[in-house]
Amino acid sequence: MIDLAKHWDFVYGTKDTNKVSWYQNSPDTSRKLIEKYVMDHDAPIVDVGTGSSNLPSCLIQDGYTDISVIEISQLAVKSSMNNLGERSNKVKWHIMNILDFEAEYEYMVWHDRAVFHFLKTNEEQERYKEILYKYLKESGYAIFATFSKNDGPKKCSGLDVCQHDNQSISDLFAPEFIVVESFEEMHATPSGKNQKFYWNIIKKGKP
Repeated sequence: MIDLAKHWDFVYGTKDTNKVSWYQNSPDTSRKLIEKYVMDHDAPIVDVGTGSSNLPSCLIQDGYTDISVIEISQLAVKSSMNNLGERSNKVKWHIMNILDFEAEYEYMVWHDRAVFHFLKTNEEQERYKEILYKYLKESGYAIFATFSKNDGPKKCSGLDVCQHDNQSISDLFAPEFIVVESFEEMHATPSGKNQKFYWNIIKKGKP
């Protein structure tokens, strides 16, 4: 069985941050969705699998004060902290596999761009759902971006992925969560290729 921490340390240790396929100079869609669903800038937000994303920096810039990160790669976290400099102390860092996550607090927004689609088995997906349910506040929102079932990639960084759409996310997370918004988006990689992502925003609790 693959050691995922070593795998992702290798990825982040051998590739420039701005050349990995998922790189975004500015994570505009994530920022817009978080702003849409979080009125309170002091609300707790967690970014799952942040890698060396610019999202934590952007959220600090946007005025959010309670930001957490869950990331399996120590090298990715080190890179992200170096990029933030003194502002890195404004982020709570959790270096671990999301399926092993534990904390003493809950979040109002759970952001996951391109982690959930790496979970291919029913056991992994159910474990993720359990963790999400435990650590997302009642009426909180989870924002997902996964490779689309509509001709999205089937592999990433040498790993197989599970493509999703509105129906698959609804089926997986019901009845504890409901889908409140979904749309497809094309992501242009640094190498010039296009990748289809499907965004789903789900809410914990009743409509």
